[in-house]
Amino acid sequence: MAALPRGSMLAVRADYEKIAGTLPKDLSVAAINSPGSCVIAGPVETTDAFSKYLEQQGISSKLLHTSHAFHSS
Repeated sequence: MAALPRGSMLAVRADYEKIAGTLPKDLSVAAINSPGSCVIAGPVETTDAFSKYLEQQGISSKLLHTSHAFHSS
């Protein structure tokens, strides 16, 4: 893992189906935790931009403290 590029993970308080159509191509669904909670992962810049987009849509999210974008392409 240490040799791979850095990345981010974002916990999202929404059904995956609600955000699936807006998910940028370089982000991956890392986990579906429950019907109202999922985690996305990918490059730091894209994750940050998607977090801001979600905020504008009224969808709560939280950056997870990780060194890499685990469970992502």
